Amino acid sequence: MAVKFEVNELLLCAWIDAAGRTRRQTYSPDQVDLVHSDSLIWLKVFLRLSSRWPVVAAC
Repeated sequence: MAVKFEVNELLLCAWIDAAGRTRRQTYSPDQVDLVHSDSLIWLKVFLRLSSRWPVVAAC
């Protein structure tokens, strides 16, 4: 999920669901925990591995 922009203290977020559809939703800042991309290194590794081998389940 990525925060696209802020309007009147609401955050417009966008993400791609498991079916590949783009989803959008607004949230208050209290509902969202912001993380930096450095802390998502495991996700980058997972995406690289899943591009080579099929993924059955992930936790």
